[in-house]
Amino acid sequence: MSSIHGGSGTESDEPWSCLQAAAEALSDKDVVGWSDGQVRAGLRALLVEARRLDAIVATVVASFDARGLSEADGFRTARSWLIAFGRMSQGAATGWLSRGRLQRQLPALAAAARGGQVSAEQLRRVSDLVEHIGIDAVREADEILASVAGEFGPGEVQTACHRIRAHVDPDGPDPDPDAAQRRGLSISRVGSLFNVSGRLDAEGGATVLTALDALMRPPTAEDPRTPQQRRADAMVELARQALAGGTLPTVGGVRPQLGLLLTPEALLGLSATAPTTSTAAAGPAGSGLSSERPRSAATSERATREDVASSGPGAHASAASARPPGLPPPDRLECAGVPLLAELPWN
Repeated sequence: MSSIHGGSGTESDEPWSCLQAAAEALSDKDVVGWSDGQVRAGLRALLVEARRLDAIVATVVASFDARGLSEADGFRTARSWLIAFGRMSQGAATGWLSRGRLQRQLPALAAAARGGQVSAEQLRRVSDLVEHIGIDAVREADEILASVAGEFGPGEVQTACHRIRAHVDPDGPDPDPDAAQRRGLSISRVGSLFNVSGRLDAEGGATVLTALDALMRPPTAEDPRTPQQRRADAMVELARQALAGGTLPTVGGVRPQLGLLLTPEALLGLSATAPTTSTAAAGPAGSGLSSERPRSAATSERATREDVASSGPGAHASAASARPPGLPPPDRLECAGVPLLAELPWN
């Protein structure tokens, strides 16, 4: 096997051979048999080595990318090579390349990372800063960022990045004139739930937040819902109020109102004298109710329309007159003085 120095040698001569041997030996250990002190000390040591190894891998990835070595395996880019051989997603491959390039440009931060003091999450914060103000401005704060990352967590690194950005660009970035073009909303069903995601422009987002805030009452001690659940319930309530108000266009689907169709006897509280052909079985004795499940007004209307359409001319009048004896006109159908069901429109 050819070594990275250009000479020939065995696999044990490679720079990573000792790491492989140590990892294999450690993987054979039974962690369950470790003492509490060994687990605690071992975990801290392994976390440091994991950060160190992450920085080394990122450095090798950057070198791999700069040399164009992915073409030897038939891949045009290093990212596609990482996706295939590294068994990772596009986002993960992009992250490795970004961290590797960042370490090549910020030597102080790279040294701290190779020393196991800086995590990949902290490097992502610095990478975002580079995208906003450029590598030249960040390079001047290389030592500061390395010091903060070596002593504090990702939150403190994020704060330092915000202060550096405010110092370099106190007025902030110019408004994006094309930001509104990236708005969008997607709703998809996943099992028994719906997944809602999207983005709005500044005015649209403020409008939605104001409406949701009006429907999100302050939680009480008896309310176990999380803020996310309360926000979801407020969005559903906003849609319900719009549907119930009847102000939406017909095409938008005004909230359907269901009506139950009952027999005249059941409606007037009288006992049925004889079962009808549409009654499968009688209900409880003396109730006058059929055990057949009531149909909605929309279903009954649709069925009546189909019967009229199939009967030819003149069927409209016969269908309208086919009303059970003793049943008052639909517009006068009342129970205890309250109208129960209005006549359904025919056109």
